[in-house]
Amino acid sequence: MVLFASQDASKEGPKQDIWGSGARLFFLIGKLASSESIVEPCLLDYEMLQGQVHSGGATGAGAISSEGTQDTRAGEVLQEAQLELAPEKAERGKVLPNYEAFPPPPKVPTTWWQLLHHLLFFGLGIGTLLFQPSWLPDWKLTLVMYLYSDFMSALLHRTFDHEECLKVPALDFVAYGFQMHHAWPMESTKGVGLYRLFCDTVRIQWILLVCFAVISSHTLLAAQILYLKLLFGAYGSAVGHFYAHFPENQRPFLVRTLQGLHLLLPPKHHAVHHRAPYNENLTSVSGLTDFIVNPLLKDCPFIPTLLTLLGLSMFDIRLIEGLYSRFM
Repeated sequence: MVLFASQDASKEGPKQDIWGSGARLFFLIGKLASSESIVEPCLLDYEMLQGQVHSGGATGAGAISSEGTQDTRAGEVLQEAQLELAPEKAERGKVLPNYEAFPPPPKVPTTWWQLLHHLLFFGLGIGTLLFQPSWLPDWKLTLVMYLYSDFMSALLHRTFDHEECLKVPALDFVAYGFQMHHAWPMESTKGVGLYRLFCDTVRIQWILLVCFAVISSHTLLAAQILYLKLLFGAYGSAVGHFYAHFPENQRPFLVRTLQGLHLLLPPKHHAVHHRAPYNENLTSVSGLTDFIVNPLLKDCPFIPTLLTLLGLSMFDIRLIEGLYSRFM
């Protein structure tokens, strides 16, 4: 592989370019070996490096022979980088061995009825605070539902992270979104925006509202449990997961503080989940219940996980209401 073709360049300038580019290349190779998430940045750096080496004009055959093994080694490393990085780029999106690579997430527009849902939900909470504060839940119920929502986010996550879920009608498109996220974590969170993640929860909120109307008792306590379940489980989970994928210098101070206290999902904690086989640290609200969730769900088969999720989604409000009334 001929790296340096110019015969007229001086010896000192190109020599410095060779050593500087070589050092930078070894740094990029080290980054590649330590992380899969920097493949595309490495490819960009590699292309810039290759352009610098060619345009930096190097010395031709005379300079190559004078530098001996150092220049030969630089050429070999550059060639190896080209061979290794190209397949990695082609495999971006491939996270399941028996499933085709996931394409990047599309830009899905939000709708007016999703906006209406958000306005009604938060309007109800603000209206209760201002005009009927006696209806607000006490701190004990709030804490219970905060922790329970963290646990339920893990159960939901584990269910839809099973590859078998991609073959279940009516669940396959939801499972697709969860598992595509492993291939495109930044693109499917920061790339789409927090409001889009809020809107993604609206359908499941409606399903839970129907379950409440049909199955649960229509008491004030049951309504408080439902509201907190949606507040923490839908909106809290979206906020926690969204900011867990943000660089530190782009996170608001309040978010960084809550993450430091483990009241909002810390990025380092969530990063464990993004290592294959993606079955640990499944929570997306705060991560506080992962020490319970990990041993329970890490190796749990698909069918028991799905049945547990369905059962709790339908009957958890009635169950929590009974336990809370008896013990709290």
